Amino acid sequence: HAMSGGASIQYMVTNAMKRTLTHELGYTAQEADEMSPQMAAAVIEKRVHRPFGTRAMPEEWKGHGGSSGGPSPLEQLMIGVVVLVIVAGVAVASGAVTLPPVIADPLQSLGRSLGLVSDRAPVAPAKWRRGR
Repeated sequence: HAMSGGASIQYMVTNAMKRTLTHELGYTAQEADEMSPQMAAAVIEKRVHRPFGTRAMPEEWKGHGGSSGGPSPLEQLMIGVVVLVIVAGVAVASGAVTLPPVIADPLQSLGRSLGLVSDRAPVAPAKWRRGR
């Protein structure tokens, strides 16, 4: 994750990092799972053996920074993808967007097999039809 100027940002705690934390530096598996990526990288780089004795790991070391409680960047990305898929689905279902046949045909076939799409032409309710 190198950036210009040689700086880097740690985005996740890898399995290799978790092994180093637990097997070499004395942290528990739960602490390795909860530790923020930046803290884990710093701890490993400086070879900081677990300094808390029998106490729990400080909240400030945890992935969500303790009390800030917001979603992680990965969770934010996943939420964004879900919202995008929902908006796209509504746009296609409402007819605001037409998909090319190479995409629409397999989706309709899947929808039919799941019982979500009917072969009948849609009929608008009578109150929506003009002149009736």
